Amino acid sequence: MGRRHMTRTLRAFVLALALLPLQTITATAQDGAFVYRPFSLPALENMRTYIVSGARVGAGCAYTYPTLELRPGRTAIAARLLAYDAKGCRELLEEGVPTAAALDTGTHLSTLTQSISTAPRIAGGKLAMPLATSVASGYHRVWWYDIIGLTVNYDQTNISWSYDGSCALNGSASGNWGWDSGNWWRLISNGGTTSLGCSRYIGDTWSHMQNSQFEGCFGAVVDTYYDLVRASGWYDGLLTGDRSTYTTYGGCLLRLWYNYTVVRTG
Repeated sequence: MGRRHMTRTLRAFVLALALLPLQTITATAQDGAFVYRPFSLPALENMRTYIVSGARVGAGCAYTYPTLELRPGRTAIAARLLAYDAKGCRELLEEGVPTAAALDTGTHLSTLTQSISTAPRIAGGKLAMPLATSVASGYHRVWWYDIIGLTVNYDQTNISWSYDGSCALNGSASGNWGWDSGNWWRLISNGGTTSLGCSRYIGDTWSHMQNSQFEGCFGAVVDTYYDLVRASGWYDGLLTGDRSTYTTYGGCLLRLWYNYTVVRTG
């Protein structure tokens, strides 16, 4: 039996479980109950949890997520959805240091890598005695899991930049995209841009993934939008990640679960 067939068989087996009421925690009368992620993920080290409150937009909620920051000397940080409260427009996130297993998106995805236009070099150093020039690199990846914890798609922005303690001097960027074509996901569109100012070098990517035969939902069209996956390299070596991503379900009752991480590679 092939791996993809086994995966689809497992999905069919757990579909009934996914449609049953999941673990919940009662909140206030104004809010609803949190529905928890129906699968486990590799643990994060030094983990903390916090709630992000959104704003009601039509029948859904819009969220703005905190910036992930990596100071020089720190290697990685991740945040991921642990539970949601659709009635109260709240999400419960867990954040911590990911292990190698927690960063793994699997080997089952189709992938694409593209360079992004490089921003021109600017004059550095407003300090009277500028610090020596340093070079750093890293990436910001956002991805979504299905109901059994299998990655269905991701968008990743990679940057490398130089800085002198007063200014970001130059940089380069590329994008990586992945999607589970074996389960009918496809890449609809993608792209990226860069910008450079004294405070930071920015790499942005964006993409749209779609599944027109979403399994277990009778052919519902499910779309994942990465409006922004941003990696910023700052004048002092700080690496940050910001994002805007969401999924529309076309009437499907199943839900995808997101994860995002910033990793320093050099």
